[in-house]
Amino acid sequence: MTNSNPSLCTPIVSSTLGVSGADTYVWSPATGLNVTTGASVVSTPSVTTVYTVTGTSTATGCTSTATTTVTVGVSFLSASATASPDAVCAPGTTQLNATGTLPSCSSYYSVATTTYGLQPTTGFVAGISGDDTFGGPYALPFAFNFYGTTYNDLYVGTNGYLTFGSGSGDRIPQTYPSATAPNNMISFGIL
Repeated sequence: MTNSNPSLCTPIVSSTLGVSGADTYVWSPATGLNVTTGASVVSTPSVTTVYTVTGTSTATGCTSTATTTVTVGVSFLSASATASPDAVCAPGTTQLNATGTLPSCSSYYSVATTTYGLQPTTGFVAGISGDDTFGGPYALPFAFNFYGTTYNDLYVGTNGYLTFGSGSGDRIPQTYPSATAPNNMISFGIL
């Protein structure tokens, strides 16, 4: 039996379950499954669920069962970001720090410390200005994995946030991570 994501953490909300070796298959419980028959099903449970599949050989009538568990995790338990000093003028510097308490299935997102030095400013353009607007995309000098999606550029909003994949000047009050768009945002203050 295969289970593509035995531990679900936002934004990963489903797991593909698969079996082989029999002619027909019946899965239970039906809760959270896209179908209850077939060699492959998609499980999107709202709570941790133990799934049982019964395979039957049509030639002999023999049956066999197997089980797998899909564990539903939780979103980040807490997160905070600080800057020291919190106000800086050019050409000054500030140290950005982010901390978070991850759920037990934290293997989907990891953070390691990195030292990032000043980069050449050749080719830089003037920054964005105004209210409820954004600029970008701005190429990152590294690939950035954000909740399971890798990004190579970002957009900067004038309301204190970064977005990946597309920019937006909108202020959207919601908790992150979220399955509801936009789910590609980092906020640096109250929007």
